[in-house]
Amino acid sequence: MGGPVPAGPVGAAGQGAQVGDVVGGGRAVGRFTLLTLPEHTAPGLVYIEYSYGSLYLDRKDDLKRYSWMFEQLHADALAPSATSSLIRQVMKELS
Repeated sequence: MGGPVPAGPVGAAGQGAQVGDVVGGGRAVGRFTLLTLPEHTAPGLVYIEYSYGSLYLDRKDDLKRYSWMFEQLHADALAPSATSSLIRQVMKELS
């Protein structure tokens, strides 16, 4: 499973955007962006990209599901220093 890629900083009030790649069979099969905003301005939004189009979701159960998915991707991802080490190792092996 691929790790998440931050789309921007998350503010002190928890607003921000996170991007997660959904990987299957060793390749990205979809991407979603979870946009969280202060409750009083908007409830939040999930934007999903597919190879054939895109979709916006704003229902609470969808936001909960994709928040959980992002948490799982984040938990599976390597730490930034480990990611850098892995990239250096692969580059060394390929050269």
